Amino acid sequence: MTGVQTCALPISSIKYETDNPGLNTFSYPGNNFNTQQVIYQPDEALNSVAYYSTITFTGTAGYDNGTSHVDTLVGIELATGTNITKSLSGQMTNGDLVNGSTYRLTFALYDVAGNYSTNYYYNSRFYDTSLPTITSISTTTNDGTFNIGDNILFTINFSEIVTASGPVNVTFETGTSDEVVTITSGNIYYTNSVQSTYTVAEGDSTPDLTINSISMASGTLDDNAGNAMDGLSIPSDQNLGDVANFEIDGIRPTILRVVANTAPGSYSVGEEIEIQINFSEDVTLSGAGAAIRINLNSSGSTYTEVTSLSSASSATATYTVVADDDANPLSATSVEITNGGTLSDDAGNGMNSFTIPNESNIEDTKTLIIETTAPEIYSITGTDGINGIGDDVTVTVT
Repeated sequence: MTGVQTCALPISSIKYETDNPGLNTFSYPGNNFNTQQVIYQPDEALNSVAYYSTITFTGTAGYDNGTSHVDTLVGIELATGTNITKSLSGQMTNGDLVNGSTYRLTFALYDVAGNYSTNYYYNSRFYDTSLPTITSISTTTNDGTFNIGDNILFTINFSEIVTASGPVNVTFETGTSDEVVTITSGNIYYTNSVQSTYTVAEGDSTPDLTINSISMASGTLDDNAGNAMDGLSIPSDQNLGDVANFEIDGIRPTILRVVANTAPGSYSVGEEIEIQINFSEDVTLSGAGAAIRINLNSSGSTYTEVTSLSSASSATATYTVVADDDANPLSATSVEITNGGTLSDDAGNGMNSFTIPNESNIEDTKTLIIETTAPEIYSITGTDGINGIGDDVTVTVT
């Protein structure tokens, strides 16, 4: 008997499926990337027998423009349920990706039923393995001399757009103690430059302000692809001192000494003594009716004053001895500025200490005695007895 034989299969083993495969997740690479890998998860199992699912990077700009790099998914790379990290270095046709090129990434996917999809593609993926660097320091502040409290703007320029995850410390060469300006991470976000301000502090001093170093206080400074800054050195001839001339004078003037230009000796009413005060640098007296008052120890209210001084490191005043003055030896007790005036150096730093240094007073270099008390007769005594013509009589006047 001849007939047609059939084989019955359980209905449950046959599945009709027309949905195209896709991706549940795709997390790498982003718009900028530095590692040849992809992180993805298919939304269903992919075909491992009849068809090949692939990943293709096609160059759209840069050195690799027009070149396609293809890799085929195999084994666990076809599974679903968990994210898959696939390394592509040394695995693709036409070799590895080229630094500085832009790519279009395409997933060509076949599911187990043979459904096909190329709808999962990502444009403008820039492959960047170059480490960012500092290219220069610039400023918009004009050259000049700067004193305490003055501000100088400076800008750090980078080779590409970067973002900081921690604060950046900029250390300036400012003399005995170097000043540090801290730039918070929030000011360095997706930018190729950052501006900050150095403020002259008391004690800062340098003829040509420059930056000693730039460092991360914490965190990193990365480009958009995740490449960390290749050190934080400033190129030669691109530091602040190379592009600007900022003289920093944060030193306040002080008193060096108070001396007398008059010869040692004793002085009485009407006699004059020239007093000189010396400063650590040139200073100028400002203010209506202002004077440099040098108080003396010859009475409770004796002083001499300098009423005019312009960009000079010393000044003299004449002390005229008056009745009731008395000092042995003459000395200055204090120095002050009267009538709300100021005494400032050429950079504008105001003097705020008027202390006379030890062993730098009038009496330390010369002995001048001030004595204005007239002599008085307290008593007259003589030899007792009767004396005649020609006798000598001894008389004592005290």
